[in-house]
Amino acid sequence: MCLLVSQTRAKQFILHKFRSRLYTTQLANAGNFSGQPSKAAGHIWGLAQRAVCKSAYRTSRPRGSAEVHPVDWHILWEFVKPQLFALLGAVVLVRALSSGARVFEYLSLEPPFPQTGCGRIPDKSLTGWVDFMNVTFCYPIRPGQQILKNFNLIIPLSKTVAIVGEPGGKSTVASLLERFFDPSSGVIMLDGLDIRTLDPSQRTSN
Repeated sequence: MCLLVSQTRAKQFILHKFRSRLYTTQLANAGNFSGQPSKAAGHIWGLAQRAVCKSAYRTSRPRGSAEVHPVDWHILWEFVKPQLFALLGAVVLVRALSSGARVFEYLSLEPPFPQTGCGRIPDKSLTGWVDFMNVTFCYPIRPGQQILKNFNLIIPLSKTVAIVGEPGGKSTVASLLERFFDPSSGVIMLDGLDIRTLDPSQRTSN
């Protein structure tokens, strides 16, 4: 028992260190990514202000005077300010377009299987009995690593089932039930029917 507790604590300690290091790395990467456009915008802003001040000093001051009248400064600044903000807005727009492109890329993806037109269970007879039968699954990006092997699970009618344990497999069960992926082998039954033959919109609407 003591050995088991020590191993569990050691594993938790290692995971905590790994997650802390990963968080620090991701935070630094995010800071570098957001800092580069900000630095560029700052340089552009500074150069623009310097050019405006120099032009105002040369063109607006009376002959023989070393100062520019405050009214002239204000008029010139109100004229140039929209252009400066538009310049900074262009930097933000470029970042927004790059971020939006990734979002629309995901939105344009087509599901690997039909979302409508399959079989449906009449709503009045739908009970929600779920049965995982000898399910084996590997993620497509890791075909050599089995997440589930000959997995069996029955979720009876009107029952709440909690899946607890170490990381690896719990969220996969939910993903397979929602049919984000299909099992490598085995079958998942809903009310005695293979979910691959059922209309996915019926599950998501309920």
